Amino acid sequence: ADTSANAVTVTNTADITEGSFTLSKKLKGPEAYNDAVPETFQVLATWDVGEGPQERTLTLPADGTSVPFGEDLPGNTVVTLTELVPQDGDGLAWGVPSFSGSAVETTDGNSATVVIGQDTGHVKVSNYVETNDGTLRVLKQVSGEAADAASDATFQVEARWQEGAAFRTEILEVTPGEAPPLGVDLPHGTQVTLRELDMPEVDNVE
Repeated sequence: ADTSANAVTVTNTADITEGSFTLSKKLKGPEAYNDAVPETFQVLATWDVGEGPQERTLTLPADGTSVPFGEDLPGNTVVTLTELVPQDGDGLAWGVPSFSGSAVETTDGNSATVVIGQDTGHVKVSNYVETNDGTLRVLKQVSGEAADAASDATFQVEARWQEGAAFRTEILEVTPGEAPPLGVDLPHGTQVTLRELDMPEVDNVE
């Protein structure tokens, strides 16, 4: 009958939410399906939730299979992801990775930051793979009893290779002991034919 005693207290317990995310790999570019592309890629995850810096290395299959981060962290925790990009080689050149997904906050070069939310987020790590370019140098050496007399002579070497349906030629001026560069970046696998042209005339040298 006393209305002052009719009080109801509703209590909610507020706990910090925890969350996680998944990662996957995406390959793009003209050499994305090259046999030399690795089957897996490594991404280093680092974070700090008050227990000191922690890290975990995640292995992402090249076929795009999603991989769980494997940690439930408090909401708003910042996780830094850094891809260990393969070195150029085996005819492949690797571009700077790109990170995409709702959980991605910022990107910087090979790294990105992810903010833990209430829902499980997803991060896609993409790499552009193209043909690795290379070049060459030509070193001239002269031997024999009159080698010193030709030490200042200039020799000509013709470099010839195919570009599309045509052939390109460059003439290199070479001095003994020096190795001038071709000066042209060529796709991996390009065959360059080198041919030394007429010998320079040097007194008392045959």
